[in-house]
Amino acid sequence: MTKLRQALLAAQTESRLRRLCSEFCAGLIIALALVGSSAAAIEEAPGYVRVSTNGYIIYASAVRAGTLPEESLERHDLSPADHAVLLNVTVMKGDRHIEAQVHARAVNLAQQVEEGHVRETRANDFLSYTCVFDVAPTEVLRFEIRVIPKGAEEPIDIEFQEPFGLGHP
Repeated sequence: MTKLRQALLAAQTESRLRRLCSEFCAGLIIALALVGSSAAAIEEAPGYVRVSTNGYIIYASAVRAGTLPEESLERHDLSPADHAVLLNVTVMKGDRHIEAQVHARAVNLAQQVEEGHVRETRANDFLSYTCVFDVAPTEVLRFEIRVIPKGAEEPIDIEFQEPFGLGHP
C-alpha cells in the first residue's frame, strides 16, 4: 500500500471516528491527567478526548442520555429523561479497531465513586466500549479509564472531567 493511500485511509478513518464521537458527544471534555509513565499525545475538542500512545489511539467521550439520538438510546436501553451519562471508549491501532479490556469509573466533586459496568458495543464497522453512569442535574464528573489493548504490555490510563448542567449538556 502506498504512503498516499495509507494517509487517505487514515484521514477517512479519522473522519468516520469524529462522526461517531459526535453522535455520542455534546459539550466540552477537558483532559486533566493522562497516561501513566508513557509519553502521550493529547488532543481535545468539543465532545471528545483523543490520546495517542505506544501506537494506539484511544477516543473517549461522555454525554448525557437526553442529548443522544433515539437509536443510541434504544441500543443502550436509556430514555431521554434518564439522569444518565453514556461513556464511550474506542481503541485503535492504525486504521483498525482493537479489542481491549476497559475499566471505567466516575468520581464526582464530593469524591463519590461509581464503578462502571463496561460492555463491548459493535455497530456498523465500529467496536467501542460503553457504560452508563448516574448523574445529577448539575454535576461535574471525572472519568477514570484503564485500557489494556489486546496484545499490549502495559495499561493505558486516561482521566478527564466533564461538566453536566449549567449550560453544558
